[in-house]
Amino acid sequence: VEHLSQQIAELRQGQARLEAENASTVTFLPIRLILDAGFATAENMTWLIEQGYDMDGKPHAPSVAPALHRRAKREPDVQVNRNTWMIEVGGYQMAGCPYPLRWALCCQKQGQRVRYEAMFSYRSGQRPTLRQWFGNYHQRADVEAGFKQGKGIFGLGRFHTRSKNGIRVQEMLVLSHAKAPEKIHA
Repeated sequence: VEHLSQQIAELRQGQARLEAENASTVTFLPIRLILDAGFATAENMTWLIEQGYDMDGKPHAPSVAPALHRRAKREPDVQVNRNTWMIEVGGYQMAGCPYPLRWALCCQKQGQRVRYEAMFSYRSGQRPTLRQWFGNYHQRADVEAGFKQGKGIFGLGRFHTRSKNGIRVQEMLVLSHAKAPEKIHA
């Protein structure tokens, strides 16, 4: 227990240092990541939060949705699209990620079949409504289409996007696009 307390204290000190760095940066570009379940491990999420990113996603661990379903006081009741409802579920802490995440349970109804999925969010600023959160997460379809285009246009067929180096390359591409979008779209 003492070892874990020490780790948490070190992580909080590191986060405070990074937040102070971000606060003193004049040209800070806020970036919100949308993570799929393949990348959203506790270790990766912790690292990304410590780098100062906001994020929405679905967790890597398949056990989270059943855990949220057990915690939920009622069935999801906020309709976010034609066949999906959400409910926010508080008090859940993902093992291996010491930071507080916002959790929701999604219920998708497809005919007689009902499927539950977990979603998480980490935001340093304003919290979106459940409908906004769901819509924000599903913007990733545009991003995935961009990757497919990039693989064809730029020959990024074996682009390893789940490694820390892959994230850094993506970050550089995003930053270069933000600084000179007319060159990329020309």
